[in-house]
Amino acid sequence: MKLLENKVALITGGGSGFGKAGSIAFADHGAAVCVADINADNAAAVAEEITAAGGRAIAVAADVADERSCADMVARTVDAFGGLDVVWANAGVAQPKRAIEDMPLAEFQRIMTINTQGVWLTLRAAARALKASGSGSAIVTSSVSGVKGRPGLSAYHASKGAVIMITRGLAAEWAPFNARVNCICPVAADTPMLPTFFESLGDPKELVEKSRSNIPLGRLATPKDIVDCALYLASEMSAMMTGSTLHIDGGVLAT
Repeated sequence: MKLLENKVALITGGGSGFGKAGSIAFADHGAAVCVADINADNAAAVAEEITAAGGRAIAVAADVADERSCADMVARTVDAFGGLDVVWANAGVAQPKRAIEDMPLAEFQRIMTINTQGVWLTLRAAARALKASGSGSAIVTSSVSGVKGRPGLSAYHASKGAVIMITRGLAAEWAPFNARVNCICPVAADTPMLPTFFESLGDPKELVEKSRSNIPLGRLATPKDIVDCALYLASEMSAMMTGSTLHIDGGVLAT
């Protein structure tokens, strides 16, 4: 069963990690996909993979922290495919673990600008198109760090907690238009971003293994774990869900 037949989707951070896996999976489920990424080459490679497999996709170089860039990626999606039904605001950056007193203000601002402002700008740019869809669905990538505190991640916590509240506020705001907004909170996942958290703390491979051991189910999340959840939220299978936060955490929040 194709969950997104005749839908149009835009995925930020679509050139790698969750976004790449999501772009390919959404296309496999029938959606026309705009692969938006700050890395133009990565976006193009993913779009080419989709079209080579018989799907529909375009690649857009986009900086979610930039207002005009967000407006452009939405406009190009609508121009290419005639509308917009699903947006996955997935682009983000990690924070190398460090004490707050050792963190430069510029680093805090960068994390908040991309992870929080970037989500807000993406959803603002897509708002009219999602409302016009009549069954629009927006998905936000937060993190377990948005709801559970850990040492050395003050900026990342702030950025990911904020987007949960953006999700809830817009869910109430957009409900009269049958446009839904939901949030995914992944645990540590096997993506290129993960080692970034451990810069300057020691052997990244050793620290990744330590992260794995702290997850009750005994493994890191995979892109597929997160994409399966996103597919559900993008589709009509979740038609009565809005303002929800799904924890894909392997039991971390239960312990």
